[in-house]
Amino acid sequence: MSLRVCDQHPLATFQAISHRSAVKNLAVRRLRSPAAGAVAPKSAPNAPPPPFFLYNHNSFARSSALMADNYIDQTETLGYGEFAAKQIKVLAVGVDPEFDDALHVIADRVAKATKAMSSALTKAGEITATTFTGAANAGNDPANDARDILSRVVKYAESRDNGEAIARDILNGESLTTIKRRRPAKLVHALDVALSAIKKHQASLPEYKKWAADLTAVRDALNTLDSTVRASRQNKRDMTPAVAAARDRWLVVYGGAKLIVEGVLRLNGVEGRMPDIFDDLAETHRVAGVSDDGPDQTAGEPKKEDPKPA
Repeated sequence: MSLRVCDQHPLATFQAISHRSAVKNLAVRRLRSPAAGAVAPKSAPNAPPPPFFLYNHNSFARSSALMADNYIDQTETLGYGEFAAKQIKVLAVGVDPEFDDALHVIADRVAKATKAMSSALTKAGEITATTFTGAANAGNDPANDARDILSRVVKYAESRDNGEAIARDILNGESLTTIKRRRPAKLVHALDVALSAIKKHQASLPEYKKWAADLTAVRDALNTLDSTVRASRQNKRDMTPAVAAARDRWLVVYGGAKLIVEGVLRLNGVEGRMPDIFDDLAETHRVAGVSDDGPDQTAGEPKKEDPKPA
């Protein structure tokens, strides 16, 4: 069955995915159904629910709301949106050629909504807020300094007696690659762990004092910038109505893109690509400047006419 994409009616794309999936699912169930007279096995008590694309439209509406991650603040939409629009075309297009047109449409929708978000932020003067990316572009990049010194202290530790065990303690049992991919706020914790580890093994590290001083200096610089970025984000919580409207629209488009892309990936058994396409789903992020903070119930609310002081 070929799929024709209607740019004006994206729900038609979802309905086509749902129909095709339902037909496929029915055929599989018929093949697996017991022969006449056979006793069908009991369902497992903790059996997982059916995939989202087999739900009715009311369930789809609920899923869509859940997929729109309301904790994403207004400036984070830019990084997440640009990344997703690119990755949809890299990792989803081509998986199932019948849906390629639909995927191109939704990728372009995400890019368009992200561009509108950028314009709204620029007009509101909010895009100049302190961010890790902006600090790095200005030549102040303690996050990169943290990754660099962690690499060097691990290499130094590995050169000492019992170096493998020392390096493992410095990295808290994780790989250096994983640690270096962490967001700045988590890098502060990684530096604290490294400081504790070299103090524990200082008898085996002749240059302990130098490494401790260097790690502390980088940790303090990163912690200061992290605090500044967090304060800046908090100051952005009161948005102008135009920015709030653009963000709301962006969340709808981004959430819808997740549903469409996941439907196509699930049909082909590669739904594990979702975190590589939508970076907010990833455990370690590739989009710069995103927050470690949990959901903020006030984020996304437009500024009131006469706001009361907090």
